[in-house]
Amino acid sequence: MRVKKAGILRTFLSYFCVSIVTAAVVLGALYLWEAQDPSIRFDGERHQAEQVLAYHGDYEQYTSSHYEQYLNEKERLLYQALKYAYDHGVQRVRLAEEYDQESVTNINAVLKADYPQYTTSMLSMEMALRPGETRLHVNQKEFEGVQKNEQMVPLARKVIDSMSQGLDEFSRAKYLYEYLVRNVAYTSEKGEDFALMSGVFELGRANCDGFASALQLLYQMAGIECYKVYYHGSDIGSDVGHVWNIAVVDGVPYHVDASRGALVTQQLKDTFSSAGADGREAVSYSGFLMTEDQALGAGGNVINPFIRDKIDSCTMPKPAEKIYDAVQVGEKKEEFVSQAAQALQNHRGMRSVFLSFHFTETAQMLQAQENFTGNTLDAYARRIGERAGFYGRVITLNDTSDDKVLCAIFEWGT
Repeated sequence: MRVKKAGILRTFLSYFCVSIVTAAVVLGALYLWEAQDPSIRFDGERHQAEQVLAYHGDYEQYTSSHYEQYLNEKERLLYQALKYAYDHGVQRVRLAEEYDQESVTNINAVLKADYPQYTTSMLSMEMALRPGETRLHVNQKEFEGVQKNEQMVPLARKVIDSMSQGLDEFSRAKYLYEYLVRNVAYTSEKGEDFALMSGVFELGRANCDGFASALQLLYQMAGIECYKVYYHGSDIGSDVGHVWNIAVVDGVPYHVDASRGALVTQQLKDTFSSAGADGREAVSYSGFLMTEDQALGAGGNVINPFIRDKIDSCTMPKPAEKIYDAVQVGEKKEEFVSQAAQALQNHRGMRSVFLSFHFTETAQMLQAQENFTGNTLDAYARRIGERAGFYGRVITLNDTSDDKVLCAIFEWGT
């Protein structure tokens, strides 16, 4: 009896060992097959790399794909896979390539900088790196943001339709910048909608991310090449400190920061209002058509290193004569007075007229500010008024974000 039991036990153990070995072989084969599978999986659905690289979404018309052109094939594969995931609400993405956390962060950021409907400051994603593959899990929060942004396209189209027909490219760029800085308030308050285009088009309040996405969408709709640019910081998440745009206007690339323009415009309006003046038409062009130095300012801000060599070089000064109501070049005060008087006459019939003036040197602006509303015969306001047939009150302010710009409100008959 004991012999029989021993034989049965040996037989069982031998089968058991064979089963373990077989299972191990099968699992090993499955692992090798899985690791060598070159397809990309979206929630388990397999796509070939060629299909993913050729993918075009519904919003390609609103991008210049600026950053994509600088990526190698491996980087483009991740870029396209993330784009497909955002467009289709795919939470689980598996690629047969190894990417580290920094690469995922960088590629995700430039994808969002290429497309207005993706929120640059949002990074809600987990990743797992295994030999030969990368697995990503995208949070539902990302998709909700994309969907809200996409719903803003019809509202952006209404803004485009409000422009006069036949405007040249510069005039379209200026009109859309003015629309944003006059009608949308900058806010640093917490709140996901403020980082979305819904903050711009529905709430009338947005942070820099909302402004940058909205400007990009409007410019692309208007046929103006535009993409986002950013630098590191702590005020908006872990990836970026500030987001704004680069736009190519009349063939020249410039930085455009509508959130800065909106903030300074609000400051102008508030200060004019405190003086009892109607400042509703006030606008600051401090964020419009800037060089890189002007965009970064004096605070030691540095462009994100991954995009440093991928952005256009912006060194051309803004065409002040096309932006401001009058420009004083050097000591040519007479020409300045003539331009300002003509601008004032163009608004005859309006009780309150907002005008902005540019000076080629800071010292000239300070001198003009000191002597603008003085009682001397050569005071700027007196000479402009005499030439334009103006009588009334003049209130001046310097643009706090541009040391060469002076703003003024002329109130007729006061």
